Amino acid sequence: MAAARCEAPPGGQHRSGVREPVQRALRHRGDRAAVPVPVRSGYDGHTTVVLFSYGRQVNAVDPATPVVAQRDSALKSYLGTYGTDPDGDERHIRRLREFCRELYAETDGVPVSDAHTDGSYINYPDVDLADPRWNTSGVPWHALYFKGNDAGLQRVKAVWDPQDVFRHTLSVRASD
Repeated sequence: MAAARCEAPPGGQHRSGVREPVQRALRHRGDRAAVPVPVRSGYDGHTTVVLFSYGRQVNAVDPATPVVAQRDSALKSYLGTYGTDPDGDERHIRRLREFCRELYAETDGVPVSDAHTDGSYINYPDVDLADPRWNTSGVPWHALYFKGNDAGLQRVKAVWDPQDVFRHTLSVRASD
């Protein structure tokens, strides 16, 4: 999925990326321990896969405690693509979307919580998860980020931001 684009200074790098908690260090798919970054003929950008350690005391916190519900992961992953020409941003984002579609093929291209992936981490927002063109999993974006904690976060929102002043595409929504 393509995260919010970071603007770069002139001559700098434009980046797009996605980060998800990973419950197991390596994901088994048949005879492969990890999914390699597929090589694309004609693609001249850079695709990045970074794994961050995550766990230990983070996992000691009750997953029902808002806001971060991902509490049983060993790693967080960053999947990114970047280039130096802003005119190539759409091409790089398309490349990242294709890679995510392949990586999360079993869950319709998004990191649905299961035995291998623990949803998505809200501090690295990915607006594609709220877009039905890219999230065809049947799992709403807020469940990918907040799991079962959405109702509690909505109660906090009602107290501290009843007018919905602080919002963006992936904000906690006011209660219905």
